[in-house]
Amino acid sequence: MGFSTINNLLSGAVKRANIGRQLTASFIVATANEKLKQVLPIDGKDDAKAEMFARGKLTIGGKSGIVCEYLKEHETALFALIDEKLGQGVVQQISYRVIKDRQL
Repeated sequence: MGFSTINNLLSGAVKRANIGRQLTASFIVATANEKLKQVLPIDGKDDAKAEMFARGKLTIGGKSGIVCEYLKEHETALFALIDEKLGQGVVQQISYRVIKDRQL
C-alpha cells in the first residue's frame, strides 16, 4: 500500500462520513458572522450571530428584538455581502430570533 496525499485522505473521509453538508453549513455560518460585523453598528458588533444554516435558510440570533429589527431593515445589504463572498443564491432566506445573552 502506497502513501496518499492528505487531500485524498480528507476528501475520502468526508465522502465516507457524509459530513460534506455540515462542513458547508459551518463555512456559511462563519462567513455570515464575519459579514454581520460589517452590517451592525460599531457599538453593537457582538449583539448578533449567525446560528445555523439549513436548506437555504440562515438563522441569526439577536440580543433583543431591536437588534433583529435593525438587521431586518439592513437585510438587503447583508444578502449582498454574503452573496459577494459565497455566490448568488446560496442563502435564500434569513430568519431572526431573540436569544439570551449567555448564548451569544
